Amino acid sequence: MRSLSTSVPTVVAALLLGGLGVIATSETKVSTPGEIGLSMDARLVRQLDDQEATLNQRLQAETLLRAFVRGQLASFYWGQFASSLVDLGLSSDKNVNVRVETKGSSTRLWVSPQRGSENYVAIVHFNGSKLVRRQCRGITPVSADQKAAVCPEGWKAFEIPEV
Repeated sequence: MRSLSTSVPTVVAALLLGGLGVIATSETKVSTPGEIGLSMDARLVRQLDDQEATLNQRLQAETLLRAFVRGQLASFYWGQFASSLVDLGLSSDKNVNVRVETKGSSTRLWVSPQRGSENYVAIVHFNGSKLVRRQCRGITPVSADQKAAVCPEGWKAFEIPEV
């Protein structure tokens, strides 16, 4: 009788540990708000899709910024900065919002893709002796009293390789 009473707690403990092991090794769904019910694979695909979209937007923005800077350099050579993309013979993709600001000795092209949070600006500024150009990338918002030839506060300047 003694062996039966000692083996019951051992069997119960073994069953409990086995059950915990099964629970621990089974796939659990961890979700964040907005991703309720998405599997781990679906979230990974979504994250990779967002990264790819950001890289594509960056490439498109850099192409437009490069063309804008070149066009404004040529336009200034002929007398003044162009006031729109159309004046430069350029157009933008429907997936981005663009705005050209031309004030006296400087012009800027703001590019805001509809997807993602990264925004871009190209700046061409005449400092009295030469034309200065700069491209910046960052997150909005931007102060209305932005200085002419510098990146907005918190944004990073970057170089666009010539093609």
